[in-house]
Amino acid sequence: MAFKIAANHGLATLRVGVRLERDGLYALAELVSYAGGSLAVVDGWKLDSHDLGMPARLTPDWQPSRQLPSPMVGALAQAIDRIELARGLPLWLHLVKPYGFLGAVDWEAALVPSLDRPLLRLPDFLERPRENRAVLDVALVCSEPVSEPRLNPAAVVDTIARAALAGSQRPHTTVHVFCDEKHVDAIRARCAGEPRIAVHDPEGARVHGVQKRGGVGGSELLELRSPWLLWMRDSMKGRALDAVHFVGHGFIADQKPAIALAESPLSNHDRRDARYVGVGELAAFLMQTGAWSAVFSSPEHNYSEAGLRLLADTLAQTRPGPVLYQRLHPDSGQDLEELYRFLYAPGASPVPRQREWFAYCQPAIVMGQETKPADTPWLEGSAVDLNAALFSYSPAPALTAAAFTPLRRRTRRAGAAQPSDPAAAAPSPPPELPSWVSAAQRYVEQATQQLQRDVRRSDERAATVGGLAEPSPAAEEIERTLRKLQSIVASAATTAATRDAKGTP
Repeated sequence: MAFKIAANHGLATLRVGVRLERDGLYALAELVSYAGGSLAVVDGWKLDSHDLGMPARLTPDWQPSRQLPSPMVGALAQAIDRIELARGLPLWLHLVKPYGFLGAVDWEAALVPSLDRPLLRLPDFLERPRENRAVLDVALVCSEPVSEPRLNPAAVVDTIARAALAGSQRPHTTVHVFCDEKHVDAIRARCAGEPRIAVHDPEGARVHGVQKRGGVGGSELLELRSPWLLWMRDSMKGRALDAVHFVGHGFIADQKPAIALAESPLSNHDRRDARYVGVGELAAFLMQTGAWSAVFSSPEHNYSEAGLRLLADTLAQTRPGPVLYQRLHPDSGQDLEELYRFLYAPGASPVPRQREWFAYCQPAIVMGQETKPADTPWLEGSAVDLNAALFSYSPAPALTAAAFTPLRRRTRRAGAAQPSDPAAAAPSPPPELPSWVSAAQRYVEQATQQLQRDVRRSDERAATVGGLAEPSPAAEEIERTLRKLQSIVASAATTAATRDAKGTP
């Protein structure tokens, strides 16, 4: 879907994909202009593993390349001048799947100084998740395993929490701090007097025990095994999160990236090894808590910067929502304040100065690129939109029989009106949504956009042979199921809101 996003917004992209030749693999980097919605390849360059500083196999101590061949960088700058990309607008990095470990390369450090413009990474999901733009609940997680270099958690947490509060323009912003028991008192002392910072008691993690040693596991069944994630989920007491901000060391095991944590918030004694949380478990945690964005801050002397960079990049390609990776440095507070202001602004904003960070985000949040063409049938009437009022406070049409008409059937009827019933609009929700509502929304967003991707691929395959793909009964049944799920969520949320308003248990 990244191609569709680029065409909808008329972006200029650096498209990078892996190619195979007789002498091995290489990366093909192409400057592609989508001005006017049509694709035009402006120039291209081959980059081998030596050019990219890529090892044959990733290890935790590999340092991501921060340089690219100077002739390529110079030629790219000249090509951008030829397409007359407006000053201040970003170039978008489009990594074409499957791209292996290319997401760990520091493309931003290699290109931004010479191009004198931001470089943002293009997501593979068509639109940003539904959110309440008056609220920002951030879970700030900092663990300092004794097996890894020191982080100075009290100072780091204080800096990041205050930067998030200063940068957020949302009237209801709260930072929930989760850290090792050892550092709780120091962090509370630093944050005293700031009611918008809540430092949670690690005692709540006792029931979840201590994580055993092991590699980076998956979480195909949406199960959580980390006592950190279980404690955080339980501590929110059913309140939804918006963002989760991790501070910690990265790791790579069996080519799988992870973040390193202590064996438990209450136990930090293993000097031989930390405990690891990978992409699958993080994605499950974000879905269960309703969080729609993630931030990763890399400490100085990170055990594996490559591991943490690849973790952030892979997570961004796994689920909808912005993902930010940032390296901590002496001016991190100022940078993070600007980044929070950009990523969580109520409307489109200019891209902050770029140093030591990369971000996946939708072009709609970038000033000058927020307007889409009118013809976006892949976004019209999807299940994602059915509970929009629960997040925006504005009344939304109630579900009608027409709402269950499959997307493919509706969009093929050119000009067909979408029936609605304004009299049956949903009531205004409470300021904070319960996590189960947000979790259901995240699931529907991910499933709907995967369904849209599958349908689009079916159409593209049919177009290559001059035909028209027939609607898949399985795809239509999946969409109907998602819509019914949204109907159940809306009904339950309305009942809960009414009960709370009356003060009944």
